[in-house]
Amino acid sequence: MIRETTLEEISDGKLYESNDLVKAETNNCSGCRALCCKNMDKSIVLDPRDIFELTIGRFFDENKEQIGETISFNDLVDSKKIALNIVDGVILPNITMDNETKSCQFLDEFDRCSVHKNRPGICRMFPLGRAWMGPDNFKYILQTNQCHKEGLTKVKVKKWLGISELEEYEKFSCLWHKYLTDVRTNLSGLDDNNRHIFNMYNLKTFYTTCYKAKNLTGFYREFSMRLKKAYKELNLADI
Repeated sequence: MIRETTLEEISDGKLYESNDLVKAETNNCSGCRALCCKNMDKSIVLDPRDIFELTIGRFFDENKEQIGETISFNDLVDSKKIALNIVDGVILPNITMDNETKSCQFLDEFDRCSVHKNRPGICRMFPLGRAWMGPDNFKYILQTNQCHKEGLTKVKVKKWLGISELEEYEKFSCLWHKYLTDVRTNLSGLDDNNRHIFNMYNLKTFYTTCYKAKNLTGFYREFSMRLKKAYKELNLADI
């Protein structure tokens, strides 16, 4: 989700890299009432890796052995865990909030994340965010007045993210951001009917068609193949 604002308006004004220290450590959110997981409307937009983790990825152990029943993208939509909305001209999925409590649909009865190990990238970064320096390059930022936990301490960005394959993840994030940037440029010149066709292709290619991979290494490989195919079939610039 693109925000037209300045760094000073939403952050401490600094740019961080993965090895930098940042004041974001919440000490396991002890004593917090999960305010960051409520009243988020449609802002938790999900990328293909997020969907892989929420559907397939979390049901296999490190040895690729299945440890639970896998679910599909459509299962998440049907159960109203996620919904489809237009984000900067592109139809993308987002986590939904409960109609009554306005809480994330993945919070349990104790206001704790039930998918914490496989939580989406936006949730994993919070209270960090990304500042895009170009279509395929970003720095991390520390969002201000967002986390309600008192006494935050310093932690390395990469430790806070807790992503073992961070280099691959950052490369994926850049590829996905550049692709969406290219898609938006293409959509601007289409009529409503062709824009809809374009969006349906995008959803099928990266979201509704189940990934065959059983771990993130396999996911990144499969995603790259789908991305190259999409650039070719949609007549976009080469990646």
